Amino acid sequence: MKWTIPIIFFLLFSHYCLIPECYLVTLLDVESGRLIYASCLSEGEVIIYKWKNSLFGLNVTETFLVKEGSFELFELVYEDPNGGEEPQVDPEELGHLCHEGGPFRASNISKSYSELEFMVGRIGKPRIIINDRLIDLEEEVGFGGRVRMRVLDIPRLLYIVSSR
Repeated sequence: MKWTIPIIFFLLFSHYCLIPECYLVTLLDVESGRLIYASCLSEGEVIIYKWKNSLFGLNVTETFLVKEGSFELFELVYEDPNGGEEPQVDPEELGHLCHEGGPFRASNISKSYSELEFMVGRIGKPRIIINDRLIDLEEEVGFGGRVRMRVLDIPRLLYIVSSR
């Protein structure tokens, strides 16, 4: 009985310290292992991946949210080359739409990834925008290179100690 309160306090404090303060998002050159970029993002922050589809010649924007320690694909847009509004489609239709071509917008996709890997093609001009910073993947790893994007939890206690 005498240890009940200290044990409860310890368990609550331990749980509090293990709650993620932020999520460390890293971009790595797969070939060399070189760190290209790292940033601490909060739950719900946005990462944008832009590239050009070489088959259909359409600019593509993929919007990811940092959510519960993963990347959640929230929106996928194959842009209208004439600047018009893309037709809204159901996320279940993505499988065949991505192979047929034509502009569209799919929202609320809710597909989660623990990590993503991007291969750099000559036509695609792949770019990632994190915290308003534009990262040109071809400049970073060259044609044919690959970039891996990962997310890691940074527990609150570790974040507090390391930020001092």
